[in-house]
Amino acid sequence: MSILSTLALIIALATQLRAGDEHSAYDNKYVRFEFSLNQDDYAAGETGTLSLFLTPNNGVHVNTEPPVEYEFEKQAHIFFSKNAVMPKDSVSGNLDVRKPVSISFTLDNRAAAGTYTVTGKVKYFFCSETEGWCRQFVQPLTVSIRVRE
Repeated sequence: MSILSTLALIIALATQLRAGDEHSAYDNKYVRFEFSLNQDDYAAGETGTLSLFLTPNNGVHVNTEPPVEYEFEKQAHIFFSKNAVMPKDSVSGNLDVRKPVSISFTLDNRAAAGTYTVTGKVKYFFCSETEGWCRQFVQPLTVSIRVRE
């Protein structure tokens, strides 16, 4: 193998490892995180819902105390509610993961048509029922909200 081929292979492997490390920093191997909006697009002045789905592995639960917290960068035309709606399992008191955590938002009446990208983070606590430990996780989140004409 020539020196150039070896160098190209080393660079390719290093790039893959670096990209994998960056990606894994945002993954929680104990709780799968997904989100969705209740509509594809919104009118100015309309209210929408951002649904967060936290699906823990078997033997792991997501706590409701302390509650799921979130923070989004300030946007001139999008206003998020201060508190999320967190479904609680009536038996365990933990998060009922069959239902989403819901965060409502309102678009300003003067929001121009287009796509608004909002970045933020969601913080939650989860526990292993079998191993007896609990951890906090901060999930980065980027949401694109489309405003129609």
